[in-house]
Amino acid sequence: MEDIGLKVELTALPTAPLVEACQTEKNDNTCDGSLAFGGSEGVGWYQSEQYYTCPGLGVTNLHFSPEECNIYLPLFKAAAAVTGDAQDAALHKLALTLNENLPEIYLWQPNYLHVYSDRLGGGFAIYPNERESFESILDWTYAP
Repeated sequence: MEDIGLKVELTALPTAPLVEACQTEKNDNTCDGSLAFGGSEGVGWYQSEQYYTCPGLGVTNLHFSPEECNIYLPLFKAAAAVTGDAQDAALHKLALTLNENLPEIYLWQPNYLHVYSDRLGGGFAIYPNERESFESILDWTYAP
């Protein structure tokens, strides 16, 4: 980002100060950009709905206006009301709406690729939530 002329200041914060600094309704540009992701918990797509609730994460994390609060919940409800091809079409519409409107995408993805060496062992494991795959690193082993 600096190569294209942006001033970059990297700040690592524990969760509580991060939420206070970057994910509150004050929206004072303390965090002009942030890296975050969610919705990859290895469960159903419907788990992503929590990120768009108003009041709730839709307001605190994504700074939704009152109008934006009414965009996503009906699309989640429409997808939940049908099955099969109709649900696929409803989820496609939801995904397109998210892609066109949001800076962060929180729609569950069923097609994750995890590449690792079969020489890893001990406490190493791939979990449905990939962040948990890096727990217990001190227990990992590596075979030659």
